[in-house]
Amino acid sequence: MRLVASVFFVLAALLSTATRSSGQANPGLPIIMNPTAPGTEVDIVKQVEPETPRIPLALREAIELGLKNGLALEVQRYGPYIANEVLESAWGAYDPELYSDYQYSSTDNPVASLLTFPNSSILERDLTGEAGLRGILPFSSTSYGITYGGRRVQTTDPLSLLSPEIRTSLVFTVSQPLLRNLIWNQPWTMVKTSQVGSRAAWDEFRRQLMDTVQAIENDYWFLVASEEQLRVANKSLESARALLDQTKTQYDVGVVSKVDVTEAEAGVASREVNVITAKNNYLFRQDQLIDLVYGAGLRPKLEFLVEPTDPPLAESKYEVNLDMAVEKAFSERPELAIAHDEVERQQYLVQYAKSQRWPQLDVVGQYGYQGLTGQPSKDCVIPNFTGTFTPGQTGSPCAKFIPQLPPGSVPNSANIMDANQDFFSGRTGLNWSLKGVFSVPIGNNTAYHNLERTQLEFRRANAQTKRTEQDIILDVRNAVRNLDSAYEGIEASERARIAAEEQLRAERIRLEHGESTPFNVLLREEQLVSAERDKIEALRVYQNSATALDRAQGTILQSHSIVIQDVSTLR
Repeated sequence: MRLVASVFFVLAALLSTATRSSGQANPGLPIIMNPTAPGTEVDIVKQVEPETPRIPLALREAIELGLKNGLALEVQRYGPYIANEVLESAWGAYDPELYSDYQYSSTDNPVASLLTFPNSSILERDLTGEAGLRGILPFSSTSYGITYGGRRVQTTDPLSLLSPEIRTSLVFTVSQPLLRNLIWNQPWTMVKTSQVGSRAAWDEFRRQLMDTVQAIENDYWFLVASEEQLRVANKSLESARALLDQTKTQYDVGVVSKVDVTEAEAGVASREVNVITAKNNYLFRQDQLIDLVYGAGLRPKLEFLVEPTDPPLAESKYEVNLDMAVEKAFSERPELAIAHDEVERQQYLVQYAKSQRWPQLDVVGQYGYQGLTGQPSKDCVIPNFTGTFTPGQTGSPCAKFIPQLPPGSVPNSANIMDANQDFFSGRTGLNWSLKGVFSVPIGNNTAYHNLERTQLEFRRANAQTKRTEQDIILDVRNAVRNLDSAYEGIEASERARIAAEEQLRAERIRLEHGESTPFNVLLREEQLVSAERDKIEALRVYQNSATALDRAQGTILQSHSIVIQDVSTLR
């Protein structure tokens, strides 16, 4: 009976070894696991959530869907558009402004004058208004304005020739700063810094896009690895159960002791724990990838699982020229572009702060016309200076004496008044002026300390740029080193896996001949599982290291033929 059991065990061991060997493809290439031929064996991974639909997913498709559906990237898409609106808003400071101002007033002023009636008052109704266009020119900081104003005054003043009196004006004004606020005033500084901010927003979006692609790649290979780890754990559990059945059979025929059965049972329990852990990690990686690829497709209740279709292969060592990789990273990495943007922005702020230290020296020029028209006042009288006042009358009506006034006694009287007409034909006068405005703030502590602050921030931005360059060098060096070690790890793990597999086969044979125990077989089997896990992890590390190098060089978008304009449109 013992001989029969031994023969059965040897046949089972040989069958297991043959099955494992027959599934290996391209033995010269390091691959994660030996794929099961379709129809020969039930896929153990698909036994996880068997009722849940599976969606085949290639890496390229995962990246395309992730850039389309990813919610994290969707949040970042708004950045460049918001920065562009900030820039357009800054240019709005140079938009011309139409304005108007109107006022109506009625004033009854008591007066006591020899030129008016005693104990009288003068009633004035005044309608004043102006409208115009004003603004500021870019770069030169020249302020300009065109103003049209008018005033209509109706009065009972006996000395006023016209009531209503209408005055109009058209004035052109230009103000040019020569020291403070020349070029570097607040609107121009805002425009220049907003231009830098808009460019920096696109660089930041490019950085987020690179990080998103890297995250999708990493999680894709993590899912592939976790799926293979689950498959290894399940196969290990199957082997432990088969060994337990065999050990029980041997115990029934008296070949082994009860201790051996207990050890086999412990091995099954240990591997059940490993399966539970691997399954949990597999579902966790599913959630991570679904979140990145399908966005809102991740729901509280599991609705589908993705099934990666691209196995990671390391056919040859990835040779990298370190100097060329760093040079490429300096030209492609958005982090360095963002640092340069900040240096430029701080430089503009320094220029503005320097301008604010200077005294104010502005030149203001005006050129315009004034017009006068109206109707003869019915209340106007020529004062009587004879010293004798006739009760009820202190003078004579203006209309009676205007034609008799000698030329020049009343300014332009012969031209501005006609007794036979009730409307004044009016006059126009040309006016211009030129003035300078000069002011020097005493102390000017605010401007000087603002300049010191902006200069320090400018120096800090330059230091940060150098720090970013150093970080890029470190990233590239680490990525190259990790890639080399990952490839070496693949080769080493493959050798360890082959050795562990051979040791397990030999240990099973020794067990059949009574030279070993189930405990030793379980140890060898555990070593094989560990070696297979190391192989899976080595391939995963290699793929992620290749992605990390692509990201460190800033070429990850080019590697996947991703055009920023194609993925930046708001959904």
